[in-house]
Amino acid sequence: MIASILALSLLSFVQRPDEQVRAEIEKALGKDKIKLQVSLEDGTATLKGQVRNIFQKNRALEIALGQPEVQNADADIEIAAAESDQKLGEEVVKEIRRYSRFTVFDDCSAFIKEGKVAVFGWVTEPYKKTEIEKRLHKVIGIQEFKNDIEVLPVSLSDQRLRETLANRLYRDSTFSDFASMPIPPIHLIVSGSRVIITGVVGNQLQKVKAESIIRGTPGVLSVESRLRIES
Repeated sequence: MIASILALSLLSFVQRPDEQVRAEIEKALGKDKIKLQVSLEDGTATLKGQVRNIFQKNRALEIALGQPEVQNADADIEIAAAESDQKLGEEVVKEIRRYSRFTVFDDCSAFIKEGKVAVFGWVTEPYKKTEIEKRLHKVIGIQEFKNDIEVLPVSLSDQRLRETLANRLYRDSTFSDFASMPIPPIHLIVSGSRVIITGVVGNQLQKVKAESIIRGTPGVLSVESRLRIES
C-alpha cells in the first residue's frame, strides 16, 4: 500500500516534454484570444509577437508561468500603439461611461501620457473598481496601467445622505431635466458626511444653485465643489 502511494506521488512529478508544454501554453493563450509564438527551452518560455495592451502582455506571462515545467518567461512582446494619446483617452473614457453600474455616487477620470493610463476617482463598491479596469482590457494601446480608484467606506449614514442629496438636487426645477439621464452630469461623492461635487453644468447659475442645495442639506459636514462649466 505504501509502495503504491509512493509510485503515484512520483508520477505527479513526471515532467512533460517541452513540445507538450508549449502546445498547452498556446492553447491557453488562444482561449484568451492572444496570438503569440511560443518556444520552450530549459524551463524558460519565450513569447514573441504583438498584443493589444499591457493587460494581454501580463496575461500571457501569467499563462506561461502557470505551467509547472516553466520556471522563467521571457517576453519579446510588442504592445500595439494607439493612434494618439487623445484617441486613447477617448476610448478609455468611452468604456468607463458605458459601465452600466456607474451612478451619480461614483466618479472616475483618467490621465493619459505616452500610452500610460492612470484612472482615479471614487466608487461605492469594490467590484466597481475591478469591473471598470476589466472594461479597459479591450482598449488597444495601453502601454502601462495604474488603477488609483478609491473605494468609499461602507456607511449606512453616508448611503442615506447620498439618497437625500440626489433627491434634493434632481427634484429641483433647475436640474429636473437631468434626472431622466442614464448618468446625470452632476456627481455626489460622500464619505464621512463630507461631500465632493463633481461633473459639468451648463452655466454659472447652475453651478451656484447646485452648490447651494448641497451645502443646505442637513447632515452635510463639508462641501468641496469641483463642478466645471461646460465650454
